[in-house]
Amino acid sequence: MSAERREANLLNAVADVLADERFVRAHAIGEVKADLARARERIDDYGNVIENRFLGLEHKMREQIAAHVAALELQDGAPGPSGAPGPAGSPGAVGPAGPQGPEGPIGYVGRASGLWNAEGVYRAMDLAAWNGCEWRALRDDPGPLPGDGWMLSAKGMKGDKGERGGKGDRGDRGPPGPTGLPGVGIKDIVLDGPVLVVVLTDGQQREFMLEATAA
Repeated sequence: MSAERREANLLNAVADVLADERFVRAHAIGEVKADLARARERIDDYGNVIENRFLGLEHKMREQIAAHVAALELQDGAPGPSGAPGPAGSPGAVGPAGPQGPEGPIGYVGRASGLWNAEGVYRAMDLAAWNGCEWRALRDDPGPLPGDGWMLSAKGMKGDKGERGGKGDRGDRGPPGPTGLPGVGIKDIVLDGPVLVVVLTDGQQREFMLEATAA
């Protein structure tokens, strides 16, 4: 038998005992009152004795009830399952705005460096142009472009071909250039029968066969 069942049986037994005791006490009180009334009528001298007996009976009943209750092995039961969560409460009022914090130093936002130069010095966030696109440095000393130290910031688009510009003014005559190597000219021309011989100034000859003409 479980502890809960034993406890319930014991409580029921105590309740029965209490009920019986109440009945007995009520019955005894009725009898005592009747006896007391009769005794008072007959012998007034025994009145105190009867009342003391009645008070002793009530005191004995209290002791018995206290002993029964003390003998009970009462213990707390196991906690029950958690109840379902209640509905969410309404949002609270918006609190007042807190004081503004101190202004921190402004971070480096980078600079427009123009066309990328392999010998240039670049810091993180600097911008450089290369191959029609804009690139942003990811760290200080980002290295060659393109490379993992750069991020494509804006991709350029090839525009439409513009109209051809007008002819510019003639520029000033430039200074004389350096003397070139001696050229090769014709030194002499010799007709040798049907063959035309061209003698050049460098000693070479060029021969050309002439076509015969009708007489």
